[in-house]
Amino acid sequence: LMAIQWVHDNIHAFGGNPNNITLFGESAGAVSVSLHLLSPLSRSLFSQAIMQSGSATAPWAIIARDESIQRGLRLAEALGCPHSGKDLHSSIECLRKKDPVEIVNNEWGTLGICEFPFVPIIDGSFLDEHPVRAMANKNFKKTNILMGSNTEEGYYFIIYYLTELFKKEEDVYVSRQEFLRAVTELNPYFNVAARQAIVFEYTDWLNPDDPVSNRDALDKMVGDYQFTCNVNEFAHRYAETGNNVYMYYFKHRTVNNPWPSWT
Repeated sequence: LMAIQWVHDNIHAFGGNPNNITLFGESAGAVSVSLHLLSPLSRSLFSQAIMQSGSATAPWAIIARDESIQRGLRLAEALGCPHSGKDLHSSIECLRKKDPVEIVNNEWGTLGICEFPFVPIIDGSFLDEHPVRAMANKNFKKTNILMGSNTEEGYYFIIYYLTELFKKEEDVYVSRQEFLRAVTELNPYFNVAARQAIVFEYTDWLNPDDPVSNRDALDKMVGDYQFTCNVNEFAHRYAETGNNVYMYYFKHRTVNNPWPSWT
């Protein structure tokens, strides 16, 4: 917020127009940009926005205040700091004295796929309501936006989460049983009925045992839930209010991409 305020106040000195500022962000940066669209504190400081692969309605974008405190206490415990929750000041002071590298090495804990340890919360100031509610109530900056997502959004995270199943190799195939186990591992907070619905939706029923289809289905499943669906939802809500919404779907692959061809 302070950085945007500075740009707004000083961009004229660099030949810029304070009335024509565009915010741009990718992934977590896209979440940040979309939160500025929702925040009453920053809406007046920029004109339009570009968001790549992320929005404030993503399941990993924000957490409740209580959850953020619990994550902080788990980190404090891992670093040998007070972690009872009865004296947050002592926990914070202890963490401030720790080596930054030690903090970084312990902050991820036991988080699941596409979960990030410390993300924005609804503080009642910068964010005065949950992004999903804000979008439903049309409580956001009315302006032009450009946003979209990529093919294979999920593979990058799956490779680092299901390390035994997914290797950075050309020949990676997923059997039917591996697919079913992966659905459970990649959706730890969903109940059995929800997982069954996911299996039904993402199975190629013409050839359910095809190892390539099963592999690609896991990417589509993770990519849809973590990125594509929330981007589309955000864009749809914006379009409903008559704003200009420009969408893209990025498929280009560079010739010197070091990753396997299926990613």
